[in-house]
Amino acid sequence: MKKVIIISITSFFSFFILMILVMVLTLNANMKEIRSIDINDFDLSLTEDNTYEGAYYYEEQIGATVSVTVLDGKITEISLLEHITGKGQKAEELIPVVISEQTLLVDNIAGATTSSHVIKLAIQDALKEE
Repeated sequence: MKKVIIISITSFFSFFILMILVMVLTLNANMKEIRSIDINDFDLSLTEDNTYEGAYYYEEQIGATVSVTVLDGKITEISLLEHITGKGQKAEELIPVVISEQTLLVDNIAGATTSSHVIKLAIQDALKEE
């Protein structure tokens, strides 16, 4: 009886460890895929004064919705309306940098690289030319 219990417990933990490994490998592959999407700069001189909304989501695991206000050819405000993230909340520090530099071609926040990229993709979506 003890042997059966030990085998059952060992099997359970082996299965559990295998599932965690699969999840980690899948998440890592997804993060690489997100970071491979190009970020393009924008010409705000062609953008009318207005508030624009944009979003980028990846399989409901990570994503962001933003509101971007443009006035006189400059980004004056970026509001993060939603940010689905694991440990990447630190990426929100990127927003004042984008406003200050007036470009998406800024460095990602260390420790929140994928979330930084997601926020840039959402801003890019808001400012895309129709």
